[in-house]
Amino acid sequence: RNWDDFKDVDVRGKIIVVLVNDPDFEQPELNTFNGRAMTYYGRWTYKYEEAARQGAAGVIVVHETAPASYGWATVQNSWSTPQFDIVRANAAGERVAMEAWIQRDVAVDLFRRSGLDFEALKVAARSRDFRPVELAGPASAA
Repeated sequence: RNWDDFKDVDVRGKIIVVLVNDPDFEQPELNTFNGRAMTYYGRWTYKYEEAARQGAAGVIVVHETAPASYGWATVQNSWSTPQFDIVRANAAGERVAMEAWIQRDVAVDLFRRSGLDFEALKVAARSRDFRPVELAGPASAA
């Protein structure tokens, strides 16, 4: 597909924010992936796996109902209980330490607090030329 989400940006030890689905979901005429038909690359599982390969500490997936094809209640019901995984030979290389989801309005606020326009960056991310952008400020979890 000739696509590189990370370019040469070092995300080792960082928490990254990703969109659910493929870059061309909202603009299928781009046909960079499969338009509105999600490929494996658009799935949250792939995004977690690729982030681990890149050395990221964690991933926050921005949930939007249309691209995800399910509502926020599905995310809540799926991730609000203890999660289990298989024993892996290289756990750090295959899974990130933190996996999370946030709703779009939370992402918009997070980006705004960093002086960034979520929607403008989301549109820009449809292009192969898009480069990751760093969010300003410290991270904390509650």
